[in-house]
Amino acid sequence: MPHNFRIAIAGAAYVSNPPAGSDATATPTDPNTPRATPNNAFASTIIGNNVYKGAFTLASSSISTTYRGDGQPVLDLTANLNLTRSSGLLSSSFFNILFRMNSFSISTSLGGSAFFDCVFDTGAYSNTDVNSSSNFNRCVFKDLASSSILSTTSKTFNYCQFLNVALLNLNAAATTQTFNNNYVDEDSVIAINTYFATPATQFTNNNFRGRLRVGGVFYELKRDKAGNAINPNPGIADIIALDANVYARGNFSQDPEYLFVEKRDFVSVAPTSPNLFADSTGLLGIGNVSSAVLLKATDSGWSLTNLALSSGDFVLSSGTSGTAISPVFEIAPTAQVLKLLPVSCLLNFNTTIANGLAENNNVTATDNFASGSAGANPYFLTLEARWTDSNTAPASDSDYTNNGVGTAGAWIKFLHDVQPRVDVNNLGNGDPAFVQAGSAPIRARYMQFRVTVRNGLGPL
Repeated sequence: MPHNFRIAIAGAAYVSNPPAGSDATATPTDPNTPRATPNNAFASTIIGNNVYKGAFTLASSSISTTYRGDGQPVLDLTANLNLTRSSGLLSSSFFNILFRMNSFSISTSLGGSAFFDCVFDTGAYSNTDVNSSSNFNRCVFKDLASSSILSTTSKTFNYCQFLNVALLNLNAAATTQTFNNNYVDEDSVIAINTYFATPATQFTNNNFRGRLRVGGVFYELKRDKAGNAINPNPGIADIIALDANVYARGNFSQDPEYLFVEKRDFVSVAPTSPNLFADSTGLLGIGNVSSAVLLKATDSGWSLTNLALSSGDFVLSSGTSGTAISPVFEIAPTAQVLKLLPVSCLLNFNTTIANGLAENNNVTATDNFASGSAGANPYFLTLEARWTDSNTAPASDSDYTNNGVGTAGAWIKFLHDVQPRVDVNNLGNGDPAFVQAGSAPIRARYMQFRVTVRNGLGPL
C-alpha cells in the first residue's frame, strides 16, 4: 500500500499501525509493507505515528540498534524495556519516542543507550544497567515515582526536564556522570551517592527547584537567576555548603514560567522565562524550552461544532467528529518564521482499539483515512492553519494570504509538534502527498487554527 512516512533511511525497517503494518511482512525495509511492532532485527527502525502496546526487546547481541519516531509514536509498555546486550561495543539509541508505562525498567548488561527528545511518562522507572552507560538529551521525565539509576558508569542528562520525579542513586563520583542544562521542578528529588567529583563539568546551568539528596542529606539552591536570595525550605541547607561556585556556574532556582505544562506542553514558556538563553552556550533554553504564544481551550473567541469544553479541554459532545476554530491571534509584533505547532492532547490513538474506547478517543486529527491509502500508513496527528505576514489583523477569509500558498483563506494541513512547512505543490506537511524536498517553513504575524477532534483513528 502507499505510505505516509516522512523519514527515509536506506536499509531501515518501518513500523506502522495495523492493518497497514504486519509482523508477517517479508519486506519490512519497504515503507509500503511495514511491520506492526518494532523488534531488534535491524540496525535502524522508523516507528510511525501510533500507540504500540506490548513488551519489546529492542537491543541485539549482534548489532547496534537505532529507533526513530516519525510523528509522535507511543510505546505503551506492558513489561520492562529489554536492552540486554552481550557486547560492550553495542548500543541502542532512541529518537522522539514517548514511553508510557506503569512500571518501566531499562534492563541492560553491556554497551550503551542514548535517548534524544524522548518522554518517560507516569509510573516507576528504573535503569538497572550496572555495566553500561545511558545518555539522555532533551528528554522529559514526568510523574515517575521511586525511579532509580544503578550504575558505576556514565549517566548523562543534558537539556532534560524532571517533573514530579524521584531519580535515585546517581553515581556522581564517576566524572562521566553529568547533569547540565536541566530543569528540575519543586516536586522532584535527585539523589546522588556523593557530591559531584568535578562540578565545573558535571553540574552547570541548571534551574534546580527541587531537592538534591547527597548521601542521605537534602540540599537545595537558594538563589534565583539574578542572584537574589530565596529560601524555599528553611530547614534544608544551601548546596553552596558543598560547592562554593555552584551559582557562578549558572545554576539557580526560579519559576520557569511554563505556559501550559499542566496539559503536557513541555516546550512553551513565557518570553520572560529565566530558562531562556540560560544554558551553557547562552543561546538555548534550559530544559530545551522556547518562547511561545499560547491558545487555551478556555480562551474566548473559539467557534465549536460538536465539541464541548470539559475540564479545560475540548471533547466530543455529539457525532464522531467535531471542529474548533480559534480566534485570530498575533504571534509577534513582526512576522516570524514558525518553529513548532505544539498541540497538547492525550495521545489516545491506538488504532488496534475500536474507535470511541478509552485508548482511542478524542484524537486531534484532521482526517481519518481509509485503510489502503497513504494517509493510513501511518496515521498522523494533524491540524489546519491559515495565516498572514501582514501588519494588519485579518478581518475576512481573503485577508489570510498564506504567503501565497494556494487560495487566500484556504486551510493548510500541518503536523503536530514539528515545524510547519509547505512544499512546492502548496501542500502542508500534514498532507499525505507532502514532499519534503524543496519545502519551506512558513512566516506569519497573525494566524488562525482549525482543529478536528475525532472519536478515534483507524477503520470505522
